[in-house]
Amino acid sequence: MMIKKVALFVCLGLVVAACLDNPDCYNLNNNLVGISFRKMFDGKGDTVALLSVTASGTDSIFQEYVLANGMMLPLNYLSQQTTFYFQRPDGSFQTLVLGYKAQTQFVSEDCGERFVLSDLNILSHDFDSARVAFATPVSESGTNIALYRCPITNMVKFNFRQLNTDTVKNGTPVSLDINDITDDFSGVTFYSDTALNAVRLPLNPAAGSTQYQFSLAAGDSSITLNYTGTDSVLFDVCGTQRFFDDLSIASSEFPIARIVNDSIHDPAVTNVLLLRCPETNLVKIVFKNGTTTGSNQAQVITRITTDYSADVLYEESNTNNVILPLNLSANTTTFTFEFEGGVTKDLTLQYELGEPFHDGCSSPGVTALSVVSSEFTTTPEVTDSNVKFPTVNNLAVVND
Repeated sequence: MMIKKVALFVCLGLVVAACLDNPDCYNLNNNLVGISFRKMFDGKGDTVALLSVTASGTDSIFQEYVLANGMMLPLNYLSQQTTFYFQRPDGSFQTLVLGYKAQTQFVSEDCGERFVLSDLNILSHDFDSARVAFATPVSESGTNIALYRCPITNMVKFNFRQLNTDTVKNGTPVSLDINDITDDFSGVTFYSDTALNAVRLPLNPAAGSTQYQFSLAAGDSSITLNYTGTDSVLFDVCGTQRFFDDLSIASSEFPIARIVNDSIHDPAVTNVLLLRCPETNLVKIVFKNGTTTGSNQAQVITRITTDYSADVLYEESNTNNVILPLNLSANTTTFTFEFEGGVTKDLTLQYELGEPFHDGCSSPGVTALSVVSSEFTTTPEVTDSNVKFPTVNNLAVVND
């Protein structure tokens, strides 16, 4: 019987497809149901991760590997109900069974019959909550079914921020390369091999503190948060939940960590800022053509070294600018440039060291940059005497 139904469904699909040359026959069937995902806390849209969305009576996958806040799914108009299966990233499934009336209606000799669906209703589901927003399926777009989830009460949000050489207290968002993040209670590894400017991590609901270990490309750091939890019923369907507030930092290996909101919310708000201090010793040198005001000109560099470190910089490179580190333990630095053909030239810079730009950062500000000596034929021109982060053009050099 099922084979006959599927065959009939395919045949009818071919008939409909054959009529598409006639615009009057397009989209005759109103068999699409609009699904929207929402948060119970505020009724607003929610974004969910899905591995796949399938339906009973077909092998088709209607959605695959998506982040979605809504979707349009086809109802089987050869039946009076359709079951949808939503597969989550952990492999689990949630189901939604919809019932409806399906009737045929003659349209014309050219178009034949169409299927008219009505009285959409929810027969069963295993979502936290679901309701019918509009009971008539549609042919293009709209919301018929709203699927709600209970508040997620234990997810703390961390934002990564970059402090610059200015007075902006909280800096600017920065994306960090994350190897992985772990906590001290769940045994779960979060955010493996990705780059993000914010992460959400679970608090341990059975304790008053949680430690997180961040394995980052720039180095490993940990942070421990303290908090309090209160049991309460916010929505009957969700039962008793534990809500968290009084967040505080017990310990941190990050240069600067700040609590900006000490309560957990859903939708999430930023709770903790993890800030990177600016690099205050990076001087940018631009190579020019002919004069210090000429156009940028690439140079073939064998290597660049300094008078205070064994590090080799820009080895075998071709570039029209270089960013080099000043020695913050002195007020002068000498750079040795080795160009192709064995040509070597020294450049010595002088500068003043001031106070750090931000509390919690140790690197001093660098100002009054000047050229002490140079083996370049044309004296390099200081175009900005203050070293900044993000970097700016500090010197113009003609390699003549």
